[in-house]
Amino acid sequence: MQRSQAIITKEVIMQTKINSVAIRATNATGAGKTSTLKIGDKIIVTVTLSETVVVTGEPTYTISIGGVNKSATYVSTASNANTLVFSYTIASGDMTTTGITATTTALSLNTGSIKDTAGNAIQLATPAVASSANTITVDAKAPNAVDLDSATDVQSTSKALFTRSEIAVGVAFDAILQTPLIQILNLLKWY
Repeated sequence: MQRSQAIITKEVIMQTKINSVAIRATNATGAGKTSTLKIGDKIIVTVTLSETVVVTGEPTYTISIGGVNKSATYVSTASNANTLVFSYTIASGDMTTTGITATTTALSLNTGSIKDTAGNAIQLATPAVASSANTITVDAKAPNAVDLDSATDVQSTSKALFTRSEIAVGVAFDAILQTPLIQILNLLKWY
């Protein structure tokens, strides 16, 4: 009696996954920055994957600045081809004192694809963002200007005193002023 042997094989496809996400800040020229970000500074998101990938289309990575979602756009794949780089430029109105955050669904393909070299799609779930991103602060809100009360009789006084830590001057007059205006300008040059 002869015995038959059967060999059963099972192909296991390992799906490419995201190993880590790091968020860092740079100034407009790309130098690292640790102080408060202003308009024109950049948030750089680096997504490290479990293997080499090929990117088509324009994926985005959603970050939250002060509770408002912003889309970081795909910039490049690093030379090792398993690291994706996204960038967001700080715009007017962006503000946070509690850091930059992202959810586990922050990576979006936007009708494109991210696949490994065998053609397998990436697993989109992302791990938590490194805690260092929670130390980044952003202040791109313009200071508030205080309106001068037009009911005040500016022509009857020869002096004006402004006591503010920030002075934004944008003054329009509908009457001809001579001496009071010169005295105000002289006063402002000392601040």
